[in-house]
Amino acid sequence: MAETVLEVFKKFDADGSGAISRGELGEVLQSLKESDPWEDEDIDEILAAADSSGDGELQIQEFVKWIFAEDKEISQGIKHKATMKISGCSRTGYDGDYVQKEGEYYYRRPIFYCEEQQKFLFYHGQRKQWSLFWRTGAKASCRLKTSRTAHMPGEGATWAVWKKNGKNGKKKSFVREPDMKCEAEVAEVPEQEQENPEELLQQSEQCVKFDEIYYKRIDGVVGNRAVYRQSKGDDWGDSYLFYEKSDSKWKMASEATEGASALHISRITKEASPEKAAWFDERGKLDVVAIDTDGIPNSTGQRLTLNRNVPDGWKDESFPHHKDSIGGKCSAKVGRLRWLRGMALHENPVLFADVEPADALQGSVGNCWLIAAMSAIAEFPSYLKNNIFLNKKISKEGKYHVKLFDGRFGQWKVIMVDDYLPCSAYGGDRPRLIFGKINDGKLCLPLIEKAFAKLYGSYSALWSGFQPVAWYHLTGCDNFFQYKFQYEQAVRWVVKADEGIPVYSDRRRATKLGVLAGGSHFYEKQRIGGWVKIAKVDGDGPTSGWIMYYNKGQRVASRDPVYPPRYYFMHVFVKPATVMGGIKGESTSKVSGWTQAFQTRISKFVSKEGAWYDLLKFDKDNHLMAAIATQSSDESDSGLVHGHAYSVLKIVEVQGFRLVACRNPWGSDAEWNGPWSDRSAEWRANPSVAKALNVDFQTEGTFWMDYEDWMYTMGNIKVMNCKMPTSRGDFHSQFVDEDEDGDRDEGDNDFDEEDDSGGGDIWITPPRSGGKIIACSGLGVNWNAPVLMRNGTQLQPGDTEQKFVNVPTCLDGGTYFGHPASVSPGFWNIEFEPPTTLYVWLLDGSTNSLELVMPTQGWTVVNAPGFQTNDGYKLHLLSKYIEEEDRYTGRYECFRTISSYFCGGLVGTYPLPKEPEVMVSAAVPSVSEGADFPVTACSGLEIDWNPPTTMSEGTLTNPGEEELAFQNVPEVLLGGTYIGTKCWPSSGTWTIEYQAPCKLYVWARGDEYNAGVDELLSGDAWAREAADGFQRSDGPALHLWGRHFTTGSSYSITVESQLISGVVGQPLELGGEVTSCAGLDIDWNAPRMMTEGTLVNPGDRDYIFEKLPPFLAGGLYIGSRTWPKAGTWTIHYQAPTILYVWVEKGDYNGGVDDALRADGWICEDVGGFQRANAAGSNPLGVWSRHFVAGSSYSIETTGLMVGGVVSAAADE
Repeated sequence: MAETVLEVFKKFDADGSGAISRGELGEVLQSLKESDPWEDEDIDEILAAADSSGDGELQIQEFVKWIFAEDKEISQGIKHKATMKISGCSRTGYDGDYVQKEGEYYYRRPIFYCEEQQKFLFYHGQRKQWSLFWRTGAKASCRLKTSRTAHMPGEGATWAVWKKNGKNGKKKSFVREPDMKCEAEVAEVPEQEQENPEELLQQSEQCVKFDEIYYKRIDGVVGNRAVYRQSKGDDWGDSYLFYEKSDSKWKMASEATEGASALHISRITKEASPEKAAWFDERGKLDVVAIDTDGIPNSTGQRLTLNRNVPDGWKDESFPHHKDSIGGKCSAKVGRLRWLRGMALHENPVLFADVEPADALQGSVGNCWLIAAMSAIAEFPSYLKNNIFLNKKISKEGKYHVKLFDGRFGQWKVIMVDDYLPCSAYGGDRPRLIFGKINDGKLCLPLIEKAFAKLYGSYSALWSGFQPVAWYHLTGCDNFFQYKFQYEQAVRWVVKADEGIPVYSDRRRATKLGVLAGGSHFYEKQRIGGWVKIAKVDGDGPTSGWIMYYNKGQRVASRDPVYPPRYYFMHVFVKPATVMGGIKGESTSKVSGWTQAFQTRISKFVSKEGAWYDLLKFDKDNHLMAAIATQSSDESDSGLVHGHAYSVLKIVEVQGFRLVACRNPWGSDAEWNGPWSDRSAEWRANPSVAKALNVDFQTEGTFWMDYEDWMYTMGNIKVMNCKMPTSRGDFHSQFVDEDEDGDRDEGDNDFDEEDDSGGGDIWITPPRSGGKIIACSGLGVNWNAPVLMRNGTQLQPGDTEQKFVNVPTCLDGGTYFGHPASVSPGFWNIEFEPPTTLYVWLLDGSTNSLELVMPTQGWTVVNAPGFQTNDGYKLHLLSKYIEEEDRYTGRYECFRTISSYFCGGLVGTYPLPKEPEVMVSAAVPSVSEGADFPVTACSGLEIDWNPPTTMSEGTLTNPGEEELAFQNVPEVLLGGTYIGTKCWPSSGTWTIEYQAPCKLYVWARGDEYNAGVDELLSGDAWAREAADGFQRSDGPALHLWGRHFTTGSSYSITVESQLISGVVGQPLELGGEVTSCAGLDIDWNAPRMMTEGTLVNPGDRDYIFEKLPPFLAGGLYIGSRTWPKAGTWTIHYQAPTILYVWVEKGDYNGGVDDALRADGWICEDVGGFQRANAAGSNPLGVWSRHFVAGSSYSIETTGLMVGGVVSAAADE
């Protein structure tokens, strides 16, 4: 028997160390239950029960006791709750009772938390030490070097405390403290079904404040816990907080009964009081705190200690310590406050130290867009230190200089701020920061937030924005790429495993219901971590139950939607003059923030594979990236927060797995908890992947996901089009060890923290050569032949004697293009081939203000001292670099002059000698062949069609044939891609090729050369566009028709007579939304997100939408509450957007189909789209139209109508 036991022990002890580690125990246990794997928590509990020595391993004696045990505690694991008592620490802020946090582990050991001191006790596996610190991670304020338990450390193990060493008063190190002790108390916790209501009620608070709403405890118990009701002083409100035991969640609802419809729901929890649960909504983390009867919070959140010995510092009078600097919106939320020096809020304040993404933590203002952007910038600590701050160390007087790019002036602006930060009025010497937090004494990120507040006018002005706006201010980069993932909301799955997947009654595997066969399809009803609650569609096996979609480290079920998902790619540019208006702050403007901040230049669909390889390259090239959880409205049980911004740290493909590392700026409160999360089995099943990525699962806030899960939850990915000049900090795998008596400096006041590992101005893609100028044209003249640029080169040969003097080095030896002395007002066009750098000079006083306009289009002012003419006129110099790899930038630049009093020229690369290409003065140069533009080519009508060119005022209607030009061009056409004919067309079929999504505009003469196009287009869902005065220069008026296309690649028009026409394509801009509806003698509901299963008439009837078309998913929906009458239905919206009007087919159509068809709306293919309830279903039709302007649209109905409106999913 003894030999048999020894052999079994050796099988467990794979490395022959004489002890069984947690990993070895897990591997053997998993191999014994291949079809029904162990949960991590079960293995941890078994080890904790059998490990009587507390060293985290099983010795031979413990192993023997375990395998022969008959008691449940050892054979199945024991659930217990221990309290560790820390005493004798010289830093008394670490003495106290540390209670084990249920279900939470760090390096496979329990985590303990002291509520009084707000500190953690945890085990760091790589350092082989127990640590005390304010958060889990690699850092420690106190440490105990041992692999055993903290209360049984073994002989010779002593606690050490980080503090100033007596040998050197300035430096700090870990100093041994023999009197410091850790003692344990263990209390058994009853099983979940045996909760003690009396104990839970004793643990509940009397009053809580839920996002500025007060609740008081009342008589009554729900879910073994106290019930709270909204308090309005001497009166009661109509909402309650109570615990839904069946869901293990706290809820806010209008009645305190299980099953009540919830207004807010917490994350899964067993906490006895609501303020201890985690609450989130679409704006972010909700502020829920315990308060006393006077409304003062019992906890101040992040625990700070005010040092009253710090003297007063410099105060910035231009941003006073007053409510005006806070702003009305935040003032109303936070109430009374005080301004305290950041230097006085931590025992060891520093400016940077080892700043990292985890240091960017959000406060009470809804500015996660800014905090997430700062977190992404903190991925590049050298850039943050050397490019954003002029200060390199802490300022004793509290004066700091922060650099931000101000697009209104096209240059970097140094913003001076003091270090006084808004704090809670309560708390005495333990205040709470109202806005950005101070992590580990590091002041840099709260000071950047304050600089933004000063730039925008107040902290409230930072409420609700876009991450690329913050990046624009922090880098100067004026454009980014956006990928939006679209799919049907109710996702169908398919079983990939040939052997099928076990189905269980619940996630604890209480009952195995059977096996769902390979190839079966099912819908996801709920997903918690790696578990999916299924509703079977087809195949053999149980119709419902729970499955795990990963097994043994491999995916066994994948999403297989009925409608194929697709990525919508956009190349978006910042509008420098109005970008700051995109941050809504306290503005009540109904203009879309997206429209104010950005302009979409290119939009098209790309494949899932194409998007993946794009993102891989962006990660390799050090681009700033972020993902927004726009598709995660049903993800509350998977750890993510809907609408929240996450930094993207890493995108990799390793050993066949596509993985993405993200970080939540809130730290660990909202991490993904599904497959490939910190404690998931996928890492243990694929240890070589973890090794290849050097993953540290303990880094707070950082988590990994596979590409499929990431796509279906994030949905909106933004990539800044700039390569950061310094390397990314490897924070998700970083590990630095220290000696026992090390002397690491955490930041002395006199310590210069400047990092020379990188810096300088950021390059918006590094400059390369190889391209060239092709030609200059416009201004009503033929441009002079190109000549060599030197000192003494003539400005206008043959017209004036002016010459260049003090030519800068960047121009010397280049090729110069100049114009004659007399020019006409109009467009100056520059055609080029990238990669190349263009230089434009402008004569002072004769610029037509182009030196102010060009910086808004990405041009940079060049410092050229002394650059002038020989008769003393100053010359302004600007430059722009165009990168070859950016195929979306285009191959031309165009400027408009407003008078003939203009003088300027172009210098760049051009192969001399060569005769220049002289272009017709009014023409705009052609767009290069193969470029990604909305309309790509035309064919048919027995003629040649010109290549694409850019539409502007004065563009030739038939380039190469006649000198006729467009006049009074409507704004919707400007900047679009135009294709026209070269000669007179014949009757036949005209085919337009395009790239969806886009909007096409067809123009045609309104006389005998219309060839019936008006009638053809009006009958095929084209809308007549406003085009007052639009004509050719020979006088005939032009009619204009528009239609949006989200699919397809070509459109044909057949005519039977001679036609004079052409087509202009524009990217399909979105960003607006439907805002309200009125009319038909009914009430209309407020907008809500459109998904599979959305209620058709919220608050009235139980019909829901089924078989939702993918283009409606994620949009905003407005429906009616009661039966509408005949009359006028008015839809209010913000442009630009696509409106989708759905209406029932048959008796309840109310004439809507006829009205929309007659006004150019498109009838969409919607398959089996319907509304349904238990009594039956009704088929629905959908009509769509793209609106680039206006604010309302009205439909006249002729009878009873069942319908509603959805706006396309906005850019945010």
